[in-house]
Amino acid sequence: MKKYFIVILLFGFSILYPEKVIHADSDMNFQVQVVPSKLQRGQGEAYFDLVVPPRKSTSIQLNLKNTSSSTVKVAISVVPATTDMSGKVAYGGRNGDGSLPEMNLAKYVKGPKTIVIPAKSTVTYKATIEMPASNYAGIITGGIVLQQETAGSSPSNNSHNSLQVLSKYRYVIALLARTSDTNWQPAEKIGTAIVARSKKTVGIKVPITNTSNTFLNQLSIDTSVQKDGKKFVTHNDHMQMAPNSNFNYAVHLGSRVTTGTYQVMTKTYFVEDESGQYVDSKGTKYRYAVSKKQNVSVTSDQANQLNKALQKNKHVFPSIFYIVGIILLLLMILVMVGGIFFWRGRKKQAAQIAELKAKISDKK
Repeated sequence: MKKYFIVILLFGFSILYPEKVIHADSDMNFQVQVVPSKLQRGQGEAYFDLVVPPRKSTSIQLNLKNTSSSTVKVAISVVPATTDMSGKVAYGGRNGDGSLPEMNLAKYVKGPKTIVIPAKSTVTYKATIEMPASNYAGIITGGIVLQQETAGSSPSNNSHNSLQVLSKYRYVIALLARTSDTNWQPAEKIGTAIVARSKKTVGIKVPITNTSNTFLNQLSIDTSVQKDGKKFVTHNDHMQMAPNSNFNYAVHLGSRVTTGTYQVMTKTYFVEDESGQYVDSKGTKYRYAVSKKQNVSVTSDQANQLNKALQKNKHVFPSIFYIVGIILLLLMILVMVGGIFFWRGRKKQAAQIAELKAKISDKK
C-alpha cells in the first residue's frame, strides 16, 4: 500500500530544511506524495533536494490523491525561501527586513498553476526545473505551495447568490536545487543597529544577514543593550535562515526612549557542534560565531519624535471603538430622555389622581 505524505499547515506554512516535516490528516480532502527523482540527493521522501547540472533540466512530480467524494481544485505556485522576523525559514513574500529574496526559485520552475482532481482519483502534477547557465555555487531553494480552493458564499452588489473562491488549506513541499553535490560553509554578518519603534514599544533593531548561498542552521543570538546603568538582555536560539536572506533582530527597551548613547553587544552562533569552540549564554557549543559591539546614538529630536509617535499610538483606537462608543452614548441619551418623560408622565398622573380624590372628598 502506498504511503502518502502530506506537509500540512492551515492558514500559513513553513518547512525547516533538513528536518523532515510529515503529517497526515484524515480530514483533508487530498493527499500529496513526492515522486522520487533520479537526481534526488539523499533519501528525502517529503521534499526535493536535487542535483541538476548547469543548463540542464529535470522533471518534478507530485501525486495528488483526492480522498473525498467531490471534485477538488488546487492552486499551485512556486515561491522562494525567505527568513521572517522571528528568525524562521518561510516561503513566499519578503524577508524579515522587508527585502526581496536574491534568488527566486519561481524563475527556474515551470508548471501548471491549477490542477483539478476528480473525486476518489489520483492525478500527477508535473513541473520542470531548469538550472542557470553558470555553475551556481549554492542552493536555490523555495517551496511548491498547493492551496485547496473551496466555494463559499459572499455578499455582492450584483447577486446575493454569487460565489467567491476562498483559500482554506495550504500545503508546501520544500524544493532545493544545486548544480553540484557540494556542501558550502555558512557565513553571517551583523549589520548596523538602529533605534526604531514597533506598535507600542521602542527598541534596538540589529540586522542579521546570511551572506552565504546555503542554509544557516541552529542560529543562536545573545544581545545586550546598556545605557545609564540599565541593561536589557535577550537570548533566542533554534533559529534558521534561508540562503542569502536577512531579518532584523529586535531588543525591546520599553515604552520610552531617552537621548544619549546605547551600547549594543550582539553575539551570534550557528551550527551546533559538541566539539565546537564557541559557547552561547545557555552553554550550547557551536562551530561558528560572529560578534559585534557598537554604539547607537539617539538625538533629542529623534527621541522626541519616537516618544510622540508612541504616545499618539497609545491614544489611537480603531474606528470600530469610536462607532461602538457613539452608539452606546446615543442609547444612554435615549434611555435618559425616555426616563425623564416617563417620570414626568407618572408625576402628572399622580397629581391628577390626587386632584380627583380631593374633589370626591369635597362632595362627601
